[in-house]
Amino acid sequence: MADNHKRTLTFKIFRHDPDNPDSVPHYDTFKLDDRPFFSIYLAMEEIQQKHDPSLYYDICCRSNVCGSCAVNVNGQPCLACKSQTKDLPDTITIEPLRYFDHIKDVAVDKGRWFRDMIMRLEGWIHTSKPFNEKLENLQKADDQLPVYEAERCIECGICIEACAIAHLNPNYLGSAGMNRAYRFLIDTRDERSLDEFAEQLFTGDGVFGCEAMLGCRNFCPKEIPLPYHFGILRRRILKRVLTGK
Repeated sequence: MADNHKRTLTFKIFRHDPDNPDSVPHYDTFKLDDRPFFSIYLAMEEIQQKHDPSLYYDICCRSNVCGSCAVNVNGQPCLACKSQTKDLPDTITIEPLRYFDHIKDVAVDKGRWFRDMIMRLEGWIHTSKPFNEKLENLQKADDQLPVYEAERCIECGICIEACAIAHLNPNYLGSAGMNRAYRFLIDTRDERSLDEFAEQLFTGDGVFGCEAMLGCRNFCPKEIPLPYHFGILRRRILKRVLTGK
């Protein structure tokens, strides 16, 4: 799109404070000049600093690492710090993620959902070995690389927002949850068996609830191969059912 810096952008931003009984959901409109390397985050920062200091949004790292700035932009979930205005039309609508509890304006509470998911899966290494703070529990590179791939999840919540099943079933573990389960099942340091994940994974709330619409794959900002991870989970479950191993 040529001459981006000469464009005037119109931002329509969702505004609402659920804790204020007088607040009514609505959209406020702001106009900003486009420029090179202008991100949605930078636009919201400029609006907050120069136009409306009451605008509420989440941001932390500003570099596609923390996942806190996830929002819906023109109806599609993305990271505000990663989404560039040069890739968007002249009118840009910014809304909060719809799946998570709304805090204010375009900020939501993802932390509670991820905490509950981790507790549900007991998302930490289970081992009978005594902890030794002076000695690392090292892995071979071939064992560690798949774990690293799954650990690249930044818990932005975009895969959950992009999943129709998650919106229909509040008990659905979701892509982030199944990726978390996969991460510990393949970790050679974790001593749990597949059966110990059965209650969470072997149901319609787990891997068998996925309809393979691939919203998680299409929108994951870290491009984690989530369908591949879920396929491994399904194959392990099938092998367990057919062979008992």
